[in-house]
Amino acid sequence: IGRNVIDNAIVPSLINKHTNEVGMPVFKEVIPSKASRRMSLIIKMGVYTALKCIGDETVNGIIHGTGLGCIADTEKFLSQIADEDKSILSPTPFIQSTHNTIAGQIALLKQIQAYNMTHVQGGVSFECALMDGIALVTENKGKVMVGCTDESTDFLFQLINEFKLPQADFSFGGSSFLLGSDSQGAKAELLNCDVVDYETWNPESINADVVISGSSYFNSKAISSQIDYSKFSGIHLSNSGYGMQMAVELLNASTEELAEFGIHKAPKSIAVVNNYKNEKVGIVNLKAI
Repeated sequence: IGRNVIDNAIVPSLINKHTNEVGMPVFKEVIPSKASRRMSLIIKMGVYTALKCIGDETVNGIIHGTGLGCIADTEKFLSQIADEDKSILSPTPFIQSTHNTIAGQIALLKQIQAYNMTHVQGGVSFECALMDGIALVTENKGKVMVGCTDESTDFLFQLINEFKLPQADFSFGGSSFLLGSDSQGAKAELLNCDVVDYETWNPESINADVVISGSSYFNSKAISSQIDYSKFSGIHLSNSGYGMQMAVELLNASTEELAEFGIHKAPKSIAVVNNYKNEKVGIVNLKAI
């Protein structure tokens, strides 16, 4: 990981504020105002973290993972179709309703004419995007930006109420990372990433100083009791990106900060384990540099 958005990412505060309230940055500090006005929240989140992450670096790939995509714009587009009084449909909700809108917006704003891919595999979308990024870096494609984003809407809250799910845990957020083969300036070493079946996976196969785990879907529990990152990020299909961000922060944290999480010795390795619906498990292994 060359650099990653830690201080300014759209995720809950890691040290000092142990809640799952989402912290909003000033988007216009990074996104041009004219472009920002036309963006929905999820696009702003994805673009903001990506632009902060990329900075002035030359990037040869943009990869994004999202479980639900731009669902708010999809709702607007479908509502307009259902509205019999609407004779002319606005093209904006349709254009911004596709899952690859975020990756496309990043490429347009940074003028990056390179590999551009969006992965949509439910609660393990981020892990699939990360594996794609690792493959590109391995093929000597230079530096690659890997991000993930998901949003919440009133319609989703209605579904949560209907199915009697724990509404208080439902959240949204996004994270972005810059992957490369050069360790200079890197925050951590990304050893590997994998997605396996929940039923056949053996938790004892984890070999790390610290294991942080969480769930990206309701009614599925964190696998490890060491640190449950989903208590900080809330439940959404891209929260394993926050889990990896949290792991990077812990690998670079001070003794005092580590003590707040019950860690009394600086870890050399951390495993991030994501339980998705008790069906799939995403595993990311990181090492201190």
